[in-house]
Amino acid sequence: MLKARYCRYVDTKQWDELGRLLASDPLITFENAEGAIIYQFSTAKDFVESCLILEKAVSIHHLHNAEIEILSESTAKAIWAMEDRIYFSPAIESPFKTLHGYGHYHETYLMEMGEWKIKSLLLKRSVLDIR
Repeated sequence: MLKARYCRYVDTKQWDELGRLLASDPLITFENAEGAIIYQFSTAKDFVESCLILEKAVSIHHLHNAEIEILSESTAKAIWAMEDRIYFSPAIESPFKTLHGYGHYHETYLMEMGEWKIKSLLLKRSVLDIR
């Protein structure tokens, strides 16, 4: 449910709720298809602020084939196959007009105050088509 909410909150632009899914000291990293780091964040605030670029876009995030491993009562890890699409209107100034990507999220989770949180997120892209 945690990761499904992550995608839904991004796509429905629920930024406060998105921030509450993250651990108090997350590490969030995005790599391009060549493995180079393109974005990295160490606070929920910085990550959520970076997402505001999507405010005037339509985004679609889909997850598949979850590999979830419970490590203890308070820790877990997972790998998720993913696909995303982002569309900006041609009338809006934006860094790109469309993005279509595939890859895998590699994540760790931590129980904080009775709730599962995303402790680390690494998105390794296999395809990233930006136009």
